[in-house]
Amino acid sequence: MMNMTATEEKKKSSTESPPPPTLFPSLPYDISLNIVARISRIHRPTLPLVSKSFQSLLASRELQARRTLIGKTEKCMYLCLKFVGNPKPIWFILAPTPTQQKLIPIPSFPLESPTFVFGKHICLAEMENNVFCAISVTFGQLFWRDTNTEYIRWRPVKGLEELKIPMYAVVNSCGGTRVRVWWEASGQNKKEIWCSEISLERRGVEEVHGVVEWSKSVFTFNSSAYGGFHRFLQSASITH
Repeated sequence: MMNMTATEEKKKSSTESPPPPTLFPSLPYDISLNIVARISRIHRPTLPLVSKSFQSLLASRELQARRTLIGKTEKCMYLCLKFVGNPKPIWFILAPTPTQQKLIPIPSFPLESPTFVFGKHICLAEMENNVFCAISVTFGQLFWRDTNTEYIRWRPVKGLEELKIPMYAVVNSCGGTRVRVWWEASGQNKKEIWCSEISLERRGVEEVHGVVEWSKSVFTFNSSAYGGFHRFLQSASITH
């Protein structure tokens, strides 16, 4: 049998798939993939600090396919903020558990394009199966209207009298009958991003009541690190 020429060897090596990254040297790759697939997206920004091998895996479709296969998808809320003096907007992910809710910076939006982005001041809440209400935050108050009628009339959401929302805030859906309201608050030598999650209930034809599930500061920043907060840009609720 004739030996392959150097050109043929080079061509063969260029067409071969690269070997999978070594995640845990003592474990087979398939088991390692199962382990990483079970790690929450909240902890993903820290994984490349452990090993550079994680970086390429976290961006791969293979990992997402494995998460779907083993039933480890998560419902994640992403928020894009613009800061003064920083030309590039910054994406954050909101920790999903009530005891840990805070915004965590991430390198980029996890999808190729933010196809599930909601508006900043109006969103939809599904009150029943395929029955939606439009929810708006205006001048520090939540309003709603029925999307199934041609007559447009905004009514205040009742039950939220104790919730103090500033004049400028944004709202987005987090699935089903729940929405989240975001705003900036200034304190002593610091600025914060606040978030309130509100569950909604339709009562009759002309009333929607809201209940505050939780309300807290989810991100604290200083001017030296971020250059000052400018505005909310986008938000997205994704199950993946």
